[in-house]
Amino acid sequence: MAEGPVARSARRRILGARSARRMSLGLPQEELAVQAGVSRPPVMAIERGKETARIGLAPALRADLGIQLFAAK
Repeated sequence: MAEGPVARSARRRILGARSARRMSLGLPQEELAVQAGVSRPPVMAIERGKETARIGLAPALRADLGIQLFAAK
């Protein structure tokens, strides 16, 4: 199923927030990867919004960065 413009916009905002938060903490991708128990490439893939990124990794990275996600109507 193709991603619509609203979903693309939301995904970009979430990815941007995650990357900005990591950088504001002075946390290199390598260190975040270690904390999440993965190598650096999956972290890079998520930050770039690659559709092949492991979706199961997103909650771990969110928790490590102290980011809250919620759904709104």
